[in-house]
Parts: sequence; C-alpha cells; structure tokens
Amino acid sequence: AQYLNWDETVTFSYNEIKTATNNFKKTLGHGSFGSVYLGKLPDGKQVAVKVKYDQTQLGSESFYNE
Repeated sequence: AQYLNWDETVTFSYNEIKTATNNFKKTLGHGSFGSVYLGKLPDGKQVAVKVKYDQTQLGSESFYNE
C-alpha cells in the first residue's frame, strides 16, 4: 500500500494489516462494533486499526475512511 498524505484514501490488504498489527497482538480497546489494535506501518508510523466484528450493518458508518 502507498500512503502519501491525509487527503488521499489508502486501502490496505488484510495481510498488510495483519503484518502491521503483528497478527492483532496488542489490543488498545474494544468498542460497540469491534476491537482496536496497535499497528505500525512500514515507515514506522504507529496507527490504530479498528476491526469490525458485528455481522449487521449497524455502525458501519464508523468504518468509512475520512
């Protein structure tokens, strides 16, 4: 994946996210619709990765990239 600035949408593959989170090792918290994990991008930037576990569409708007 490429990430250049805040104005661009970036899409990561599941494998890239799995690598960045070290297989979802460190949980930062839990929300109503999923867990949040600590991740690190290849450039060293730390990120929070939210993973949805709810099978409904409720709360889906919180997963749109802004």
